[in-house]
Amino acid sequence: MYTQLLHYICNWFNQSHVPYMVTGSVALNTYALPRSTFDIDIVIEVPLSKIDAFLQLFQKGFYINEEIAKSELLHKGIGMFNIIDHQSGYKVDFIIKQHSLYEIVKFNNRKTVIFEQVPISVCSPEDLVISKLQWIQELQSERQMNDIKALLQYPNLNKYYILQWIQELQLQTFGLI
Repeated sequence: MYTQLLHYICNWFNQSHVPYMVTGSVALNTYALPRSTFDIDIVIEVPLSKIDAFLQLFQKGFYINEEIAKSELLHKGIGMFNIIDHQSGYKVDFIIKQHSLYEIVKFNNRKTVIFEQVPISVCSPEDLVISKLQWIQELQSERQMNDIKALLQYPNLNKYYILQWIQELQLQTFGLI
């Protein structure tokens, strides 16, 4: 299970006061019926002064291409890099926070949840719906569509917020909403 790895990484972010947001399947699992996942997706905003300390986390027990990671953290690449935990085999995709209006709003909308006794920052359920709708614009995945259906059952979901961003981002809903 990815729990130990998630705790290891999120504890560093929390203690270092570095903003982050867990998204993807792990965030989905905090709001809907858990489903299996093969990686952890984390949107990050690591300040220049903390890049070296962040990379130190992965010096032992992980596969990391430090040159690529540093380049991405300095906003000189595609906006993403990953590490692999040797012990569990889990991959962590680190996604550099983007600066479009929606990405800023989504990041600022993140929620803190207690995940097996550790506070973690996760994408809001509304923003997960929107992100998954963005994902299926080009390739309709049954898994993503089922995730959206499950998230739409979440109590007190702000559907008005979702509809506003669907319109703003001109997203197709494929009859899901």
